[in-house]
Amino acid sequence: MASEVFGKYLSEINKAYLRGDATEHTHRPALKALIETLARKITATN
Repeated sequence: MASEVFGKYLSEINKAYLRGDATEHTHRPALKALIETLARKITATN
């Protein structure tokens, strides 16, 4: 499961990078999803 979660995270980061307009803020939703998936009792906020 962990490899799938990290794979999805990296895929989202890569898609944003390939668009060519990524900023720090672009990656926050992917990081939020990663954290919340790995630590079910955590609700990440931006």
